Amino acid sequence: MRVLFIDNLDSFTFNLVHCLEVAGADVEVLRNEGEDWPHLAEKMAECDAWAVGPGPGRPQDYPHLIRAIQQYLGKKPLLGICLGQQAIAQVCGWQIEHAHFPMHGKPSLIEHQGTGLFESLPQHVQVGRYHSLVVLEPVATDAVLASIAPHPSENKPKNRPSLHVDARCDGEVMALSNPALGVWAVQFHPESVLTPEGQLMINRWVSLAANFCVTSSKA
Repeated sequence: MRVLFIDNLDSFTFNLVHCLEVAGADVEVLRNEGEDWPHLAEKMAECDAWAVGPGPGRPQDYPHLIRAIQQYLGKKPLLGICLGQQAIAQVCGWQIEHAHFPMHGKPSLIEHQGTGLFESLPQHVQVGRYHSLVVLEPVATDAVLASIAPHPSENKPKNRPSLHVDARCDGEVMALSNPALGVWAVQFHPESVLTPEGQLMINRWVSLAANFCVTSSKA
């Protein structure tokens, strides 16, 4: 499976790329240089799935990334990691806030639903966290929807794609998904040595993405 990996200039990028390759993916890395990708449509046409990696700052610091997710959400299976999860959540109408405590290079035990990326994994699995921001489930009010402004050339969407919480830690969202759209995302870093089951999660995503591609081709 061909995966396009969006590199948000994070030091963990190529650890993630390696994990994807171990899972059997053929990975192409596209660097985020802070502006639109002129050949993104061509790159997306060539790949089977894509992943948005971690990086510094907030999703709104990358309006071109937000536009890319808006354009391709549901068309190709997508994995979001850390900043990637936050960007997906923002597109879907969720808010981004400071976590209870900054978690940079710290292990945590998460509670999960046993589905998606966590299928067959034990409960209270350990993950490595490197973030100070988290996503908050949306409140369906006009004020919340208005707080996330679309690109000026686009109309504000009336109905945003839904996301399901797959994992939490101390009440904070650690994983999201919408399998019908081929979307899976995690706040933690599966490639970290602090996430012992991380490669299994990456393997599972590659399998889920491949199944999504097969199902979509038959639809």
